[in-house]
Amino acid sequence: MAVRLRRPREEHEGGRIEIVPLIDIMFFLLATFILATLGMTQTQALAPVRLPASSKGTVSPERSLVVAVDAAGTLILDGRALGRNELVAELRRRAEAAPGRPALVQGDARTPFAAMTRALEAVGEAGITEVRFAAEPSAQER
Repeated sequence: MAVRLRRPREEHEGGRIEIVPLIDIMFFLLATFILATLGMTQTQALAPVRLPASSKGTVSPERSLVVAVDAAGTLILDGRALGRNELVAELRRRAEAAPGRPALVQGDARTPFAAMTRALEAVGEAGITEVRFAAEPSAQER
């Protein structure tokens, strides 16, 4: 008597997609993107600013409104060069959307004092009362 072995019917109908490896890949990608996002810093104003060095300072964990002033004295918010009046209007709009949010002023080490004063006045006119300055740690602290 001959025994005839047959494959189950579902294997005859086509290939199967295994879902477990796909879930593994998705979790790997999710973890990769989370780690990459944590590595990015919020204090970057997308401006070519070389910060001055400071021997004292603290790290601010909260998200700030970042205003950068480059070496030429240009006021920059989120990578966009703005005039003083435009900067005041935009800062006021953002401060009303998130009250109590501090402003972080990033001045290039070569920025003239008058340009930094314009940035501080714009922040004050927008109604932001808490202002912080960005600086790189000095060589002694690294």
